[in-house]
Amino acid sequence: MNIGGKLLPLVILLLAPVAQAQGSAKKNEAPSATFAPVPSTPPNAEPSSAPEVSFDRAEAPPPASPPPAAPPAAPPAAAASTASDNEGASGDNASPPRGAHLHDGFYARLGLGVGYISGTTKNDSTIRGWGVAPDIWIGGSPMPGLAIGVTFNGVSAANPHAEISAADSGGAGPVSGDAHGTLTYSIFGLFADYYPAPTRGLHFMGGINYSVLQFAPDEGETAKPASGFGLFGGLGYEWWIGNEWSVGPVARLHWASVSDSGGSTSVLSPVLLLGFTYH
Repeated sequence: MNIGGKLLPLVILLLAPVAQAQGSAKKNEAPSATFAPVPSTPPNAEPSSAPEVSFDRAEAPPPASPPPAAPPAAPPAAAASTASDNEGASGDNASPPRGAHLHDGFYARLGLGVGYISGTTKNDSTIRGWGVAPDIWIGGSPMPGLAIGVTFNGVSAANPHAEISAADSGGAGPVSGDAHGTLTYSIFGLFADYYPAPTRGLHFMGGINYSVLQFAPDEGETAKPASGFGLFGGLGYEWWIGNEWSVGPVARLHWASVSDSGGSTSVLSPVLLLGFTYH
């Protein structure tokens, strides 16, 4: 019996599965990574520093500050008030205060000028002369442009010229010449002074008055005054010289009928004066 010839095939038969298993294992192994050799650093060379890698996030720039908020717009009334205050402080552009350059409120006028007195009796005797005409008016305004009040004015003429008719001379015949003394025509009246445009200077005036005509001779007894009622009217123009003050000429005509024990006398008295008005 040849054991050796039979044993070899048996060994091969037994080892075949083992070899087959190893082959399968080698096929399933992952291929090994191949690394390139790292060159060695020379002994005298300094190791190069590797660049530092920062993993920090890039710092963001600070946010821009928002633009300043615009101030709130002033309401129209406040804006108008501010503009008015600024104008008041600017000097040349300052507007007059309320009520300035307007004829309203308290009223007062002081004037001085010249006047003429002409008195004629029913018997055609006359006495006449030029004189000084003072003027005082005081009142108030119920509405802009209209003033009402009281007035004290008149004319005082020195040495008036007299022409006495025969009827008034007591039988001495007509007498003519200067009467040495002072003839006074005094007026106490109620007036209305109207400005069609309350901010302008043109005005018209009128009223009623109580009048007194009297002659006071330089020597002898003063004659009794003749008194009565009358009317007056006139016009004028004024220019503003201040917020409330104005100045200008006034022309006026007075008429009255006065009487005494000797009879009645008709009086005409035109005046022209310069007036200073607070209104």
